[in-house]
Amino acid sequence: MGLESGRFLLGGCPDRTVDLALVRNVRLGGNRTFQVRLDVFNAVNTVVINDRERNITFRSPTDLTIVNSETLPDGSIDPARLTPRTAGFGAATSAQALRNLQLQLRFGF
Repeated sequence: MGLESGRFLLGGCPDRTVDLALVRNVRLGGNRTFQVRLDVFNAVNTVVINDRERNITFRSPTDLTIVNSETLPDGSIDPARLTPRTAGFGAATSAQALRNLQLQLRFGF
């Protein structure tokens, strides 16, 4: 019938994020140390889509017109489907967090 599709067609984007950690240890004398650590998650600020709208609704079993389409018949974006809650079939609905920094200060004795 031509309605078959490959496996994992609507999977998320590949996760190609880069995480960094910078550490500086300072000796304070004796057994005492001071450490400053900066962790940067998703350092290059890559957008990774986690989920897509996977439910498709047809008008009827014989009329295979898609009811919850993301686009209008003329090819433009449907303004009623702009938010993730109202997204149409195939639209991205969530993404991983963007760049995140974490600073640690540690004193050892």
